[in-house]
Amino acid sequence: MELTRKVTMSFNNGEYMFSLYVTPKNIRVTRPQNTMKYISIEGKELNLSAGEGLRRVTINTFLPKSADWYISNAEFTEPDEIIRLLKMWQDSRKPMRLVISGTDINEAFLIEDFAEIFHEGDGDVEILLSLVQYRFVTALLVSNADSDKLYEREVSESVGSVTHVVRKGDTLWAISKTYYGTPYRWSEIKEKNNIADVRKLQIGTVLKI
Repeated sequence: MELTRKVTMSFNNGEYMFSLYVTPKNIRVTRPQNTMKYISIEGKELNLSAGEGLRRVTINTFLPKSADWYISNAEFTEPDEIIRLLKMWQDSRKPMRLVISGTDINEAFLIEDFAEIFHEGDGDVEILLSLVQYRFVTALLVSNADSDKLYEREVSESVGSVTHVVRKGDTLWAISKTYYGTPYRWSEIKEKNNIADVRKLQIGTVLKI
């Protein structure tokens, strides 16, 4: 059988690297879509997309005791060395890079779970890897000009609470978007402040956020 895929894992910008000598027969890749449920002011339930979720990859294969009797497109690495590296990478809580030829997978992953399965009668070690995609996040700096556009917030340092003073034209929908980044958490503000009618906000009222 012609080998069409090569599974390579590396760590710390290639300082440590190996390829699986036995290509897994099946590699499971999931691409979830996150959703969030909200309740509109009219009481209707909304199910909205919250963006693409984290990829998950499951790899089940075995590490042969020796290179004899196997056809491979990868260099042989001792099972003990591979297991040592995987445990070290997992314990570091830092991402490793997974590359699977013949697919679009060439990105960083965290080792979520790692299992070793020992079979009686041979020196091969079966392994089961559960990987979850790692996303690098860059923090954006906010200039003074941008911050001037935000609503004024009254912060009580003693208790760490945030309040908002109702102004003309304010709605819970708009206030929620300002403080939470989404308008769909307006009901939380309503409950925190025991607001009976969200359409009749009194100017000057101090709301707990």
